[in-house]
Order: sequence, then structure tokens, then C-alpha cells
Amino acid sequence: MEEKSYRVLHLMVENYKRIKAADVTPSRNAVIVAGRNKQGKTSLLDAIAAVLGGKKQMASKPLRAGASDGQIVCVLGDAKPELLVKRVMTEDGKTLLEITSAEGYKAPSPQAILDSLCSAISFDPLSFCRMEPQKQSETLRRLVGLDFSEMEKQRKTLYDERTEVNRVVKSHAAQAAAIKIPDGTPSAEVSVAELMAEQQRRQEHNRRNQSARDAVAVRTATVVAKQALVDRLEDEMADMELRLSKMASAREDAWRELDQAVIARDAQEATVKVLEDQNVAEIQARIVESQKTNEMVRLAAAKASHLQQAEKSTARAASLTEQIDAIDASKAQQLAGAKWPVEGLSFGEGGILYNGLPFDQASGAEQTEVSFAMAAAMNPHVRVALIRDAFLLDSEQLEVVKGLAEKYDVQAWLEIVDDKAGPCGILIEDGTVIQPHTVEYAGTPEDAGGPLPSAAADDYAERHGTGVPEGEPADENNEALFME
Repeated sequence: MEEKSYRVLHLMVENYKRIKAADVTPSRNAVIVAGRNKQGKTSLLDAIAAVLGGKKQMASKPLRAGASDGQIVCVLGDAKPELLVKRVMTEDGKTLLEITSAEGYKAPSPQAILDSLCSAISFDPLSFCRMEPQKQSETLRRLVGLDFSEMEKQRKTLYDERTEVNRVVKSHAAQAAAIKIPDGTPSAEVSVAELMAEQQRRQEHNRRNQSARDAVAVRTATVVAKQALVDRLEDEMADMELRLSKMASAREDAWRELDQAVIARDAQEATVKVLEDQNVAEIQARIVESQKTNEMVRLAAAKASHLQQAEKSTARAASLTEQIDAIDASKAQQLAGAKWPVEGLSFGEGGILYNGLPFDQASGAEQTEVSFAMAAAMNPHVRVALIRDAFLLDSEQLEVVKGLAEKYDVQAWLEIVDDKAGPCGILIEDGTVIQPHTVEYAGTPEDAGGPLPSAAADDYAERHGTGVPEGEPADENNEALFME
């Protein structure tokens, strides 16, 4: 079925915001809305958004100051059937919406029709250029029907994990590289306990030797003491001739004990002479050296562990890279099959790309054309764009925008600050259109009487707002004509 496309053929506004009365028949593409500041230009564009966009586009205080009621009447044409959309506003804040056609159709659910036709009626092509890159990307994704949010979330999780795994790889590799192992380091640790046991055995052996040497000293002291006793007795014998007989026996005993002491000492000396002390310093040096060796063995084991962990982490990183590559490939496949509004558009990190470069690096003319193509694609049913800040464009840029409106067949309403609207523009002064654009448009229903003159606005709305003869129900099946 051929897709329907509407645009504004005629617009009447009474008492909406700053507008007192406006009755205009706009051109097909570029519609210049001119006037000085605070004369009602923005209000006219807001009226289009309000009549077609629904309550979400309606101003909080829609009525002009001092007015008790107001209305916005818009004829949508090009597609068939032509529609008359009428929104009436009352002083108590209520609004009434009707959609009718010259063929007698009256929509039972007018807002549902507007929602199906005008989901993006307020889209401003130039505003797309000013969006943040992330917002531009989201808008384009909705347009081409691609949603990578879950993929991006999964990819970020995998990317973060891979980053952490690679950090672990680098950490283990760096720690392994920092460990220096001397050549000749054994593969197993030396038993320090066995060496210490050997040291203790040798120390005990040497203590026994020292004990034997101490016993010799004791024996020598005994010999000296006995020799002194003999000398003293001999001296006493010289002085005690009379006591000689009594002391002879004592002398004999002393000599005997002396002989025994000498024999014992000589025997002990013979034993001591053959004793050999063992080298304690050597075993102590070996203990110290074994501790150094064992430290190197442990460092070698630590290095091997780091290298093993680095190898495992490297394998994990490679697996994560494969998963990320799979996600990227899936995205690339979806992107390749997407229907783009302009050739050269694609998605990049954090924004969109145009011809391989970030969108904000494209020329002003390229950005403007992409934005208009987006406006046309986002408004497939009602090709109306409201450019509220066209006054920021210079004359050359304004001509470019007009050309793009014609190229993409978009009815662009351009608000400029000027006291002249040009031969085909709309000039507003103090809330009233003083220079309407009144070109003829094709396809106006004959029953509607052609372009709506201001004086006949109420009569047209009255005749076509009822649509269906009194007492006959509206044909709800016809509503499907506008909601495809």
C-alpha cells in the first residue's frame, strides 16, 4: 500500500498565545514566518505543533490574554483524503479536538490518528546538529530501528573484564621479570633442619671434649695440691724428728695418693691428646648459604607461578577479545542491513559518524543536509518541520535550508526576525498576519470551498466538523485509512 504523506495546506489560528488572528495558505516547502520580536512568530509555529501534536505540545496557558476562547484549524493535504483538524480551546482550560474530511468522515478517536501520523511533528532539523553526540546516536538508532543497548552493555562488561585480565597479565609478568635467579640455583630447597641437627650434634661432641679437658685441669690442680702437701710434710718432718715415726705413715699415704693422681692425670692427658674438635664455623656457613639457596628456590617457584598465571590470563583475554569481536561483527552486520536516511551515516564510539568522521567534524552544509534527511525520515506521514531559530542563519545558509526543504520535500516553517517576509512569506505584526501567503494548492476538496478565507473559518469548521449526518454513527473502520 502506498504510504500517505501530509503537509499543511491551510492554517487558521485565533487567540492562541500571542496570535489574534492568522489565516494563511503556506507554500509547499519553505514557509518564511517573519516579524519583529514578540509579534507572534513563535506562537504561529507553536499553534501548528499544538493542533497536530496533541496535549503534550499544548502551551500551559494557550489562550491569548483577555480572550475567552480560541481555535486552531489546519487542513492537511497531498495525501487522500484531505483532513481538517480543529482544536478549540476554552477559558476553563478545556480543549476539543475534531478531525473530519470533506467526504463526510469524522474520526471517532482523533488523537489516535494524530499520534499515528505526527509522532515527531515538533522535530526541528537544525536542532539535530546541536544535540549532544550521544543524543544524536540515540535518535538515529530509533530511526533506523537498531537498538544496541544490550549489546553495548554486554560489550562493556566483557571489555572491562578483559581490561582487568590484561592488568593481571601485566602485573604477573612484571613481578616475574623483577625476580632475578642466580645460575646454578637448585630446583628443591636444602633441608635447614638437617643441617641444624648436624650443628647440634657437633656442638654436643665439642662440649664433651671440653668436659674432658676440664677434668684434666681438675686432675692437675689435685696433683699440685698433693705436691704442696708433700712439701709441707717434708718440712715438718725436718722440724719434727720426734714425730717422724708417726708422720712416716702419713707420708707413705701421701706418696701413694700422689702416684695415683699422676697415673690418673697421665691417663686423662693421653685421652685428651687424641681428641679432635669438629668445625662448627663450616656448618654455620653452610646453614647461611642454604638459606640463601632456599630463598632463590622460592623466588624461582614464585616466578614460575606468575608466568603460569600470566599465560592463563592471556588466554582469557584472547577469549574475551573473540567475544567482543563477535559482538562487533553482529553490530556491523545489522548496520550493513539498516536503511539509512543519508548515505555515509554510521555509528561510532559515543556518537554518529558521517563518511567515517565524527558528525561534529562534518561541514555545516553536510550537517544541515543530514539533519533535513533525518527530519524527512522521522516524519514520513506529516512532512512538516518547525525551525524556530532560523533567524540565526545568514542569507546563504537560509537559501541552503530552502533548497534542502525542496530536495527532501519537507514543508519547513522558518521563523526569522525581519519586518519583511518576501513575496511568498508570512509577516506577523502584533499577533496578526498582515501578509499571508495565499498561493493556490492542489487537491482541496470542492466541498470545502477551496482555501479557507478567514471570515469563513467558523462556517467551514461547522459544516465539516460534524461530518456524519445527525443520528448516524461514525464509521470507525475508516479510521484504519489514517493509522496504517
